[in-house]
Amino acid sequence: AWRFPDENGDPLGVRPEMPTPNIACCGLKVAARPQDWEALVPDAAPHAAHLREGLRRLHDNFRHASLLGSLLDPGREHEGDLFAPDYELLKGLMRRALSTEQQYSLWDDTAPIWDYALSAQGLLEAAQLLETRYHLVITNVPYLARGKQSDALKAYCERHYPEAKNDLANVFLVRCLELSKTEGRGVVRSSCPRIGCS
Repeated sequence: AWRFPDENGDPLGVRPEMPTPNIACCGLKVAARPQDWEALVPDAAPHAAHLREGLRRLHDNFRHASLLGSLLDPGREHEGDLFAPDYELLKGLMRRALSTEQQYSLWDDTAPIWDYALSAQGLLEAAQLLETRYHLVITNVPYLARGKQSDALKAYCERHYPEAKNDLANVFLVRCLELSKTEGRGVVRSSCPRIGCS
């Protein structure tokens, strides 16, 4: 929106009336470097080191997002770890970074920091969606035999889904079961006739 041209062909830029974007996508490649995201945290921010570490780990979790998409489970990556990103704290930081008042007064409209903050916020939203458990999960699983998978996908499936790794459809079905609420409170519905489920 801020790059949309005005009547003279110039980008409209960030304007005070623009609302903070509310976007989540778990399948986009992260173009920024971890340092770019860490630079979003002002030195004077409370717990600046903690917030920078959280953004670095979020970046690390989503570095293969374009390959793995909804197979990503950020919480799994932090099991047994004393540090886990505080998504609510990080989301507050992103809201401040994306607030038009701060953007308008502190940063040049053309600075890439707006793009960095927007992509980081979108992945924070995606991380929370991928850690939430749902009453109903519906999907059409992708099919890809292990022999046709890339090395990175093979390694991820081997590590996290060793019993289902032989076909990506099986891996996705297990992931859908993980995304559903436990103790019979969640339902998974998938169109996957090749593996005998409905």
